[in-house]
Amino acid sequence: MESQMPVHIYIMAFENFSSILGKFSVSQRILALLMLLMTVVILGVAPGLIEALTLDAEEYRERMIYQEGRMMGFERDVDSLNHVLRANQAQCTDMMLMREREFWEMLEQLKRDAYGMRVLQHETVQYPTNDSIMLSPLPERKGVFDPSPMIRRIERMQESLTKEADHPQEGS
Repeated sequence: MESQMPVHIYIMAFENFSSILGKFSVSQRILALLMLLMTVVILGVAPGLIEALTLDAEEYRERMIYQEGRMMGFERDVDSLNHVLRANQAQCTDMMLMREREFWEMLEQLKRDAYGMRVLQHETVQYPTNDSIMLSPLPERKGVFDPSPMIRRIERMQESLTKEADHPQEGS
């Protein structure tokens, strides 16, 4: 009897609906029937449409597996690019250090050359037998090359390089 109860309710609702429609004008009845028809169509089609547009659990799993695979591929690509970037940075740093060492060696060579060019004048004493003896150096005279200023500049450059290597400026 309980299974017949819902059918009976639907019949009563339909009878009540027809009595209500009898009180409307013709244009109102057509409009009400169109609204009823649209409601029935929406209720009949909507569940199938919603089911067609949504994914079931298996489709979700497949989609998740696909997206996880892509994410792992992207992570591998990022790791690879990070490795390449670090290698290039290390290579660039090594090249800069090598160039700095070359520059340092050139400065050292200039300093050695400057020390080698130092000219000292010696006082010589001539004796009647045509023998000469070299005595202590004389003070430097004008016109004689004095590398001391150049050596000081080279040493200041080296100090500057040392300071820059110990405390690099930000942004360089």
